[in-house]
Amino acid sequence: MVEEHVRKAVEKREHEIELPRLTLGDKWEVARGNIIYFVVSGITYAKSKDGSPEEFGTHAGNVAAPFWRTGAGGLKTRSKEEVGALAYFVAGMSEAYQQFKDFQMEILSQDATAVKVKMKNFGEDVIKDLFTESGVTTDEYLRFFDKKWEAIANSLGLEYEQDTKGDWTYFTVTKK
Repeated sequence: MVEEHVRKAVEKREHEIELPRLTLGDKWEVARGNIIYFVVSGITYAKSKDGSPEEFGTHAGNVAAPFWRTGAGGLKTRSKEEVGALAYFVAGMSEAYQQFKDFQMEILSQDATAVKVKMKNFGEDVIKDLFTESGVTTDEYLRFFDKKWEAIANSLGLEYEQDTKGDWTYFTVTKK
């Protein structure tokens, strides 16, 4: 009789679903994985339709551009009118990438018309470690972001140029 109660209790536990309670760190990891997954999914979909990571990046940037122009995307703490388009764009990029715990961005030089920046650790490592089976390369991931940021910058009256050397991605944003 006792064995029957124990067996039923074990069966009940095996069939009950316990929802997770994530720590803040776990939530960040899930968010990071989700954003990378969606970028990878978009790139693989574009490639399946004979498109490219660049085309998907331009599309994604054009979809985001109205949000950046109205202040719903980009820098959350100050408006474009308060800080100017260059600062709004670069600081907004930094905010967008803060979900990556090891993200680094450094301003190399700036003046009234241009900003030169370097950054790394915005998902490239995850592409190498977890998404190789998807057929998406780190180079394609970086090319997607190049065109995404270019489209958003263009919508703000800026030009965006990107280059990668080693672990660092360098970009220059210039007023048109």
